[in-house]
Amino acid sequence: MSKHNHSLMFESAISRPGTLIAIEGLSFSGKTTAIRFLQKELQKRGEKIVVVEWNAITSVKRMLNWLHKRGWLTPIMYCLIQWGLCVFVYFRRIRPALAENSIVLADRYIHTGLTRDTVNSRLSGWLSSMLYKIVRKPDWVLFFSVPPRICIASMNAIPSSHRSLFYLCKWIKKLETAALRDLIYLQHLDAAYQKIIANKTWLRLKSGNVVILDGHTRVNAKGLDPWIPMVTLEHVNQEISQYRNRFTSQVTFCASVEMEKSRNRGAIM
Repeated sequence: MSKHNHSLMFESAISRPGTLIAIEGLSFSGKTTAIRFLQKELQKRGEKIVVVEWNAITSVKRMLNWLHKRGWLTPIMYCLIQWGLCVFVYFRRIRPALAENSIVLADRYIHTGLTRDTVNSRLSGWLSSMLYKIVRKPDWVLFFSVPPRICIASMNAIPSSHRSLFYLCKWIKKLETAALRDLIYLQHLDAAYQKIIANKTWLRLKSGNVVILDGHTRVNAKGLDPWIPMVTLEHVNQEISQYRNRFTSQVTFCASVEMEKSRNRGAIM
């Protein structure tokens, strides 16, 4: 197994074993597929990899759904539950894995909680900012920058029993159709993500430690090797490009269908 001195790259990492890589982005942006690929490639190189999903405890998900269906789940309640679970997973899974000098691939991290708080409850972010001082900052953030409309097209390609967006924002829930609600929700999440990624002070990371993968721009992550080789990230970026091209055609097709429907309704009237 290859061993890396993870403290070489980070001035404050002398007492920080392991490497924490947060993978962030909108739902249905291709993160999970990319994480499986990264895990496989890094394991081939002899690395010890631990993948941790955000709020993935089944019993908690069932409880949230149960409360939501009965109309008892408020934005504040959801906020407190998600952050409590975040702290639990951090100290139960992430921190021990890092102590064993593993590379932890976090399928969403604290940035997800902040964006959801911003959109669902319009909270100021004081709770996430406080928790961000307690948990370890990621050594790297891989941000999947995929347009909301592409994510919606990707979601619609999945069987209905396996796709959904969970949100509690009242003004969004009042919108006319589910499709519009999903799109508006993702657009606001995307805006919140972009604001966070641009705020290096809040992230407490150097500019080079945030890698944006959008399928268009060439990957700029010189320091990430040897954790994740550049060729591996370029492969992921190419996959995102194909992903965008595939679903862009679907978005264009759906838009043309809607326009045709509008013309027909106008002709009938």
